[in-house]
Amino acid sequence: MRNSAGIFTCRPFIFLGMVTLLLSLFLPMTALAHEKDEILLVNKENSLSADYVPDNLVYPNVSFSSDRESMQQHSANALEEMFAAASNDGVQLYAASGYRSYDYQADLYQYWVNRYGEERANQISAKPGESEHQTGLVMDVTSASVNYELVQSFGDTTEGQWVENNAANYGFIVRYPEGKQHITGYQYEPWHLRYVGADHAAEIAANNLTLEEYLSQDSSDGTRTYTIQAGDTFWKIANDHGTTVDQLLALNPDFDPLTLQIGDQILLPGDGSTNPDQPNEGTSYTVKAGDTFWGIASNYSDVTVQELMDANPDISPRYLSIGTTLTIPTSSDNQNGEQYVVATGNVWIHSTPDFTVDSRNGVLYNGERVELLGETTNMYQIPDGYVSKNYAEIVE
Repeated sequence: MRNSAGIFTCRPFIFLGMVTLLLSLFLPMTALAHEKDEILLVNKENSLSADYVPDNLVYPNVSFSSDRESMQQHSANALEEMFAAASNDGVQLYAASGYRSYDYQADLYQYWVNRYGEERANQISAKPGESEHQTGLVMDVTSASVNYELVQSFGDTTEGQWVENNAANYGFIVRYPEGKQHITGYQYEPWHLRYVGADHAAEIAANNLTLEEYLSQDSSDGTRTYTIQAGDTFWKIANDHGTTVDQLLALNPDFDPLTLQIGDQILLPGDGSTNPDQPNEGTSYTVKAGDTFWGIASNYSDVTVQELMDANPDISPRYLSIGTTLTIPTSSDNQNGEQYVVATGNVWIHSTPDFTVDSRNGVLYNGERVELLGETTNMYQIPDGYVSKNYAEIVE
């Protein structure tokens, strides 16, 4: 409306609403978050409510493999820029799946439970409220080279490699990277892109971090937080994060290392730059709190759990006592030229060289090393069967 001076006026709340709308449309932020502690983390431990619906959902102006999917405005803008850059490099990407409501995710999760059972469904699909798609900050991408499907082989294609090498430039990360299932809770998904903003994405990509690892770093007192996963011991955590058991015990005096619970959060020191001393081979080793035969063996070159057991026949790996002295076999005892397979994530063992549910007969756990007997195009043969090459690698 005009006032007596001929100047346009409007109600204050209308003006403020317009300002808010303009800011939300044009500020390139992660849910309007610049700081790390404002990034929205959604996973199996941090869920969204059933009524959570993000604001400003729009359809990005990109090619889709099927029906159009929506995202939050700022992440849609970034996706458009990324797709345009890919096209300029001769790479054609297709968007496949964006925002999903809580109810939609509930139906999708139940579909996978009905098809594969709950254990397998939990590795490939999120329960309602635990899906990043509900944030509106995610888009699954694909290509014609994989028949527009969402499959792990996308990561090996020209398009998948372009995404891995360039997504961070536009604020996206591959949310569930290869070999990090024990942290994220989900298998490798090279197609699942999460918008976090260019600065955050660059740091995550440069340091090969998951979002969980990135958000747990750099607290105000110089420590980091870590969430206990299945199979964790203080020794394993110290070895994985470049610290020592003694440092963990000092930072976490209220935790009993023998009764760690999945989901507990402990403190890790600094930036993890302190590497534990590597013990000498051919000597003895004194068992410390949190030690396991697997953990001890993995800290020596060319020493397997079986060799450690053979060198200590009177000691049960199930009942290790703090202070027990173990004999460590020398590497010369293992110069037989054998090759081994090491799991880079928890991976199903199949009785036959295929990926069917009926052929599963066990699990090779992350970090576990076993003898390599042979290989097929997609699987390694081990004494107990076959495992996927996506979650294992050959070592001497």
